[in-house]
Amino acid sequence: SRINYSKPIYIDDHVWVGQNALCLPGFQIGKESIVGAGAVSSSKFSNNVIVAGNPAKVIRENVTWGRENAYIYDNDFM
Repeated sequence: SRINYSKPIYIDDHVWVGQNALCLPGFQIGKESIVGAGAVSSSKFSNNVIVAGNPAKVIRENVTWGRENAYIYDNDFM
């Protein structure tokens, strides 16, 4: 008898997922959100939030981000 039925994972548009974040079955996150590095969650989160931690929880609401604010590193700088 199967005990670990699958669940979908929904990551909406314009979501930034940090390194080593674990989006487990049942995870949902809304638009314009950020998932912190190393976050672990199978919960549902709304739009424009930052989630982080283990287990992940909302640490800030009403946020937005853009690519123009993200620093692009070139191999010449390393």
